[in-house]
Amino acid sequence: MSTDPRDAAAEVLGTLARDGRRLVLAESCTGGALAAAFTAVPGASAVFVGSLVTYAAEAKTGWLGVAESLIDAHGTVDPRVSQAMAERALIQTGVADVALAVTGHLGPGVGPPLDGTVFIAIASRGRAVREAVVSLQSKTRGDRQNETANRCLDALRDALAAW
Repeated sequence: MSTDPRDAAAEVLGTLARDGRRLVLAESCTGGALAAAFTAVPGASAVFVGSLVTYAAEAKTGWLGVAESLIDAHGTVDPRVSQAMAERALIQTGVADVALAVTGHLGPGVGPPLDGTVFIAIASRGRAVREAVVSLQSKTRGDRQNETANRCLDALRDALAAW
């Protein structure tokens, strides 16, 4: 998959700007790829607050405040963890209205069923968290990271349209 996520990022930023909302990210397996897509768009700072790249469990608990007991019970690649990441990003940031969090196993080599599985959560103040589970089709790690970024942007577009 080679679609450039910057195009979708520009569309999402336009929607957020029109609605007067600001965005924060909590990225794990994307390693900052989503933040890079957003910051490549001129004027992104009017809407995009920032991104916490919480790759390790310690970053999820220490920086975001995800409960250690949640990660101990379910691991870092779990829909409950992505939801907690999104909710905590809103709390930690304070000024964002929407948060997207993503965690997953890009592999390759993790083994079924986790290899290529990604969990996305989108939180917005006063609204129910929206979640998506993605099974990646790409084979290489780099392509999977790009595919994940695009799938996150699709999920964010869908959430914003539904709200």
